[in-house]
Formats: sequence, C-alpha cells, structure tokens
Amino acid sequence: LEFRRVLFRSEADMLELGHLAIQAILRRTKHGLDADLNPFAPYSDRYAKERAEASLQTSPPDLTRSGDMLGAMTPSVTGPGEVTIGFFDPFQALKASVNTQTRDFFDVRNEEELSILGDAVGDAAVARIRNVP
Repeated sequence: LEFRRVLFRSEADMLELGHLAIQAILRRTKHGLDADLNPFAPYSDRYAKERAEASLQTSPPDLTRSGDMLGAMTPSVTGPGEVTIGFFDPFQALKASVNTQTRDFFDVRNEEELSILGDAVGDAAVARIRNVP
C-alpha cells in the first residue's frame, strides 16, 4: 500500500499519512467492508459458530478475534514522499495475507477514503504552513 504526495516529503508527514490510512482501513474493516466498500463475504458456518461460542461478532465479519492482526499494521517511510503500510509481526502479516484472499481489506483505494485522506493531508499542510515562523 503506497501513497505519494508532492507536498508531503518529510518523514513525519509521510508517517502521518500512513497512520491516517491505517485508521481508514480499521474503520472500514470494523464495519465489515472491503477496500471497495463492498460487504465482506460471510464467515464460514463452522467459523461463525466458533466465534458465536466465544461471544465474538459473527456478522458482518470484522476480521477481529484478538485484535493482533489489525493492531500490527504500521507505516514506514520507504522513499522520498512514499509510505508503505505493513505489519511489524511476520505472523500477523501472514494472517493478513490469508484474510485478503477472501476479504480484500488491506488497501485504501475507494474515492471516499482517498478524498478524506486528501482533506486531512491538506488541512495538516495548511496548519503546518501557518505555524512556520
């Protein structure tokens, strides 16, 4: 997952953008929506039963059992004006890879989220420019 912005070149700016992207992924995933804002495929009957017995949400799927996978997302600056969202734990990265095959959650590409990120980044830029002595 990569974002490039002409006006945002500092490492702090790119990390901020990465954290905003993670928040967008978390918010959408919590509501059972994929990266295109389509509902996730339901959990299998067997897994839904297992989740229900553990008093966990079964519908819509939210990809949260322990919270470890989604909580392991982290931004890292990977080049000038570039940030990549990844996982700091290899096991959680593997779980995300498996989940993405069925429920495409790990991206920010729909117009609504991109617009919100653009607005937030623009607002941050204006605030930063105003605070320059």
